[in-house]
Amino acid sequence: MRHRGRAAAPGLGSLTERELQVARLVVDRKTNPQIAAELFLSQKTVETHLRNIFHKMNVSSRVALARVIERPGRTTGTAGRQ
Repeated sequence: MRHRGRAAAPGLGSLTERELQVARLVVDRKTNPQIAAELFLSQKTVETHLRNIFHKMNVSSRVALARVIERPGRTTGTAGRQ
């Protein structure tokens, strides 16, 4: 059971509007409680969104997510410092 309901299209295009909102707030260095308050969500919901975002974007940390989101072009392995 892998990708149910959604095609495996990694990248920003695979994120929902709410996931994009959460991802942008991560880039702004907001904490989960701050994101929850700003978007009127529970912290558990923010955690779920982040888990889904990490999976879709193929990253494992907030820093890696921010790097991907901040880069206007596709990440092709030429990310400078890693």
